[in-house]
Amino acid sequence: MQEMRNDGVHSPVIPADRVISMTELQKLSLRRLRELRLAESPLIVRDVKRGRGRFVILDHEVWVRLAGGAATGHADTGDLVAVDFAGRGLLWDRPEMTNADFVGFLATPDRPDGRWAWRRVLERLPSDLITRAVPLPALRRILDAVRPGPRMRAAWEAALEFWTTEARDRIA
Repeated sequence: MQEMRNDGVHSPVIPADRVISMTELQKLSLRRLRELRLAESPLIVRDVKRGRGRFVILDHEVWVRLAGGAATGHADTGDLVAVDFAGRGLLWDRPEMTNADFVGFLATPDRPDGRWAWRRVLERLPSDLITRAVPLPALRRILDAVRPGPRMRAAWEAALEFWTTEARDRIA
């Protein structure tokens, strides 16, 4: 939900219980701060005394996702939507899962099911299929979110570096 400000800019409507003063922030214990579930909704702090307006406190994973430029909660799954994951044997241990369910998991690499799905894709699908379907910058963000094992991560990082360098060389 958004509201229109006087200057014509849309700003989100923030629930009153998510806006606190600097004094209230100073009184918050770490335990209470964790209970606020910052991954679900940020905390807005008003700094009235210094006239600095407001600042936001976010969960670290949310901040990483926003700083990386990915859409909140969703990865760029590209053309992977068209892949028959079940037919390629990726869903062997989850026979009730559909391809659409699997793609839904791929859309959230920062969640446990999303990390599982992306690990499976990175381990078992051909790299040329993945790189045709997902842009390299999005694949880098996914690799950071998924945190595969050291061998898998090293292989993908080397491949991404090679493809990025190769692309730069072709342009030059």
